[in-house]
Amino acid sequence: MLHALRPARFLLALLLSSMPVVGYLHQANYYTFVVSFMLIPVLDWLVGKDLANEPLRHSGQRLRNACYRVILYAYVPIQLCLIVWGAAVFARGELAPAQALGLALSVGVVTGAQGITIAHELGHGRSLFDRLLAQLLLVTVCYGHFHLEHNRGHHARVATPEDPASARLGESFWSFLPRTLAGSYLHAWSMARSRGRMLAYTL
Repeated sequence: MLHALRPARFLLALLLSSMPVVGYLHQANYYTFVVSFMLIPVLDWLVGKDLANEPLRHSGQRLRNACYRVILYAYVPIQLCLIVWGAAVFARGELAPAQALGLALSVGVVTGAQGITIAHELGHGRSLFDRLLAQLLLVTVCYGHFHLEHNRGHHARVATPEDPASARLGESFWSFLPRTLAGSYLHAWSMARSRGRMLAYTL
C-alpha cells in the first residue's frame, strides 16, 4: 500500500509551483524566496542525509510509471501559465518596486529550478513529444541551449576536462559557476553551427 503511494510525494513539484501566487495573494512576494532558500534548507538539514542508493532497476521502473510521467506533463502548462500570470501582474503596475522584484525572483526560482529539472527529465525521453516539451520549458527560461549541450555534449564528455558541466578537482562553486554557464553555451553554439540547423539536430 505504502509503495503504491510513493509517487504522490512527487506531486510536491506541482504544489511548489503555486508559491509565487500564494505570496502575491498574501502581499508577501518574497515568500517563495524564503521557503526555497531558508525553510527547505533547514528541513533538509533536520532530515539528514539519505545514504541509501536506489537500485538502477527501480529508477528505470519509475521513469516508465504513468503517474510520474503525468506529473512531468502536467507541470508544462503550469509553468507557461505562471509566466503569463507574472507578466500580467507586472503589466498592471500595481506592485511597488521592491515587491515587483520579489515576484520576479519568485517566478524565476520556480521556473528556473523546477522548470529546468523537469525539462532535463523530459529531454531524456525517447519520444519526440517529450523532447519538444523539454525544449519549450527551457526556452521560456532563456536556457534553450541546455537541451543540445546536455544531451550531445555533457553526456559525451562527462568527467573530462573538455566538459564545462563537470567540476574540476578542488574547484570552488564560484569558480565553477561562470565556467559552466559560459562553456555550456559556447559549446552548444559551436555544435549548432557545425550542424547548420540547430532545430533539426536537437530533434
